[in-house]
Amino acid sequence: GTDAILVSGAIQAVAEGDHSSSSNATRLEFMTGASEAATAKMSISSGGIVGMGATLPGDLGVGLHIKTADSGASVASGADELVIENDGDAGITIASSTGGSAYINLADSGSNTAGRLGYDHNTDTMTFYTNAAETMRILNDGDLIIGKTSQTFSTAGTEIYANGDLRFTAADNAVIKANRTGGDG
Repeated sequence: GTDAILVSGAIQAVAEGDHSSSSNATRLEFMTGASEAATAKMSISSGGIVGMGATLPGDLGVGLHIKTADSGASVASGADELVIENDGDAGITIASSTGGSAYINLADSGSNTAGRLGYDHNTDTMTFYTNAAETMRILNDGDLIIGKTSQTFSTAGTEIYANGDLRFTAADNAVIKANRTGGDG
């Protein structure tokens, strides 16, 4: 009885419009049950969009669309291979061990880390790479290091401390320009 007699899984083909001599657009729906009759949890559209989540089919982008609810948003064509959508907050989690690191790499044919955003859980430090080299680091106390990888005044680079101190080395030839439009401070 109850859940035991319901369809627990299925794959079905669903027409995306009227079939004719010039059209047979069809999506595949992959259905699973969770104390219910099986419902679609993943789909592949006739255009190749893979939709996953509570609201199907995926309708944004050209690749993988993970959709919890419709946001009403659109996506840029240069950044539409992976779309994560919700009508409220949305996000991505990259989980690694407390002694490991997590990365987002931006690659090209010349470097698999041309750009990189990293987080070292061992030191609680965030790093930023451009042109395949580390260019900025935020330390666990909020200090910011630009153009070098450690807080050493003897090496070229900029250090901005959480208490407001700012240091440049003589080799930096630094110029600070600030435009102030009013207010206190």
